[in-house]
Amino acid sequence: MMKYFLLTIMTSLAMSASAATKVSMKDYVKRLRLLQDKGIMLGHQDAPFYGTSWCWDYNRSDVKEVCGDYPAVMGFDLGQLELDSVCNLDGVPFERMREEIAFQHERGGIVTISWHAWNPSTGNNAWDPSGDAVVASLPGGKSNAKFDSWLKKVATFLSTLKTHSGETIPVIFRPWHEMHGGWFWWGKNSCTPEQYKALFIYTVKQLKKYGVRNCIYCYSPGGTPGETSETYLRYYPGDKYVDMLGVDIYSGKDGDKFIKEVKEEFSVINAEAERRGKLVCFSETGQRDTTNPKWFTNVLWNAIKDIPMSYVLLWRNAWDNPTENFGPAPEKTCASDFKDFYNLERTLFLSDLNPDYKAPVYFNEAMKLERRMRHLRDLGYMFGHQDDTFYGLTWEWQFGRSDVKDLVGDYPAVMGYDLGGIEMGDAENLDSKLNTSKSLEDIFRQAQKAFNAWSKLDPEDRTTDALLRTLDFDFFEVLDSVTIARSRKHIEKYYSTAEIGKFPERLKPISLRPSLTSLESAISYNQIYEQLMLLTLCIYTPSNYIFPSKLDKYMDLTHNKGANLTQKGREEGIRRLMSINLLKRLESSVYSFNLTLSRIRDLITNTTSAIDRFEQYGNADIDMYDAA
Repeated sequence: MMKYFLLTIMTSLAMSASAATKVSMKDYVKRLRLLQDKGIMLGHQDAPFYGTSWCWDYNRSDVKEVCGDYPAVMGFDLGQLELDSVCNLDGVPFERMREEIAFQHERGGIVTISWHAWNPSTGNNAWDPSGDAVVASLPGGKSNAKFDSWLKKVATFLSTLKTHSGETIPVIFRPWHEMHGGWFWWGKNSCTPEQYKALFIYTVKQLKKYGVRNCIYCYSPGGTPGETSETYLRYYPGDKYVDMLGVDIYSGKDGDKFIKEVKEEFSVINAEAERRGKLVCFSETGQRDTTNPKWFTNVLWNAIKDIPMSYVLLWRNAWDNPTENFGPAPEKTCASDFKDFYNLERTLFLSDLNPDYKAPVYFNEAMKLERRMRHLRDLGYMFGHQDDTFYGLTWEWQFGRSDVKDLVGDYPAVMGYDLGGIEMGDAENLDSKLNTSKSLEDIFRQAQKAFNAWSKLDPEDRTTDALLRTLDFDFFEVLDSVTIARSRKHIEKYYSTAEIGKFPERLKPISLRPSLTSLESAISYNQIYEQLMLLTLCIYTPSNYIFPSKLDKYMDLTHNKGANLTQKGREEGIRRLMSINLLKRLESSVYSFNLTLSRIRDLITNTTSAIDRFEQYGNADIDMYDAA
């Protein structure tokens, strides 16, 4: 009885929570129609993740940095979600994507999502049109089970998109776009129109089957010269499965040609949309690198200003790929023109959708660091070294030096420092040596109070100048008194040296390489290093154990440039650094070095003995925690 009672209560709570977070898609469609009557929303792909000259910062956008406002629509892509990757095909972590989708919705903005899914037949990316992948993905096809598992993953992602208060987020989902071209595995060269329709219908049905109730589905072919209703609808899956009609058209250097193509295309699309009761969007566009400094007002706006449409989406500004650059950016020649585009009466940005919105400070510096660490965790392991730039095995207090840098040519990603001893400071003694009117304790208490008040200001008021005006003069006196570690070049450039005279001539450093010991027969540093490099440390190189037939897949997933920047290359770098780290044990003592190597030797010996016992007797205990 008690069990039944508890189950009843839990079921009621679950139903109440579901009802509280259920999205009214009819209201969402109604809102989009009202916005379409008001003007045309500007969208940008991957807007909050990166720009032409930055990446992974929070509260940034190239659009915002040009015009001071976020785009009304933000585009995201799920490519590689189906592969259980932590990042999408452009390196965006899916965890961060969830955050930014929530932020955009909470700001009052619109979210659209595409899916460049990998080829389920060949295992290659979306731009591999081989393998009859569409037929293979449909029921009865050899890849149907795999494809269905992919749809479950997409459904889980879409249906669990929530705001920070638990509200379900509605999105525009745009699968299988540009099917009129032959570059994707779902394109015209890889399937018939009927097979494509079956793929689109199967996708929508399965997503709904797996619980997706928060999507508007968009049909968006690529533009076709001389478009007619017949050619536009050649792959159309039917009114039951589509809520929005769109098209992808990019501009070349000939602006007049682009304007003509867009107007002809949308004359067909809007006629069909009106007949079928569908929303309309310009699902992808842009001019590569925006070489025309007046492209936004003279070309894009002249093409769309008289066309009823919900939004126009500019493709992404890739920080790591100059050829993927379609939106505005502060350093681009089109920046001034984009401001004029922003000021047009019928272009809609975030502030037009939600005039009362004030951006909250989502993250303090500690939270920003935490999320950056999460992103870096997804990219690989960071190597760190304690007191790295202060001293090394054979040197100390030389600016710019690092044992790690001396060995591998780069600084460690993480540097460790220790505050031991700072608690022994004599505050009264320090006060007597400072030219201040208040004690050190009072100075820092006032500075902290000023900073706390400054951090609560609205973003537009939270400027560096505003903070500096609230800090006491004594605070700057303390900084000037204790900040004495300035370089020679810095002092010569910014300070007068008339009273102190010139710096003494810098002598060429004398490099000393003392032997490890005076015993002639003893092993040398180089010999120790060579022996350590022979250690395989295979736990750091799992790629060595991937089947050769699967290596290409893992190479594709690393998104790197060059033979030495693959996942396997990174692992080998970690292995070398861990071997070098053993040599660093000599900094402590020969005894510590011997202790560490002895432990490794015993661990290897015991593990191999346990494996031998297992092979001989079928039973052995291996402590995998120690082995790791």
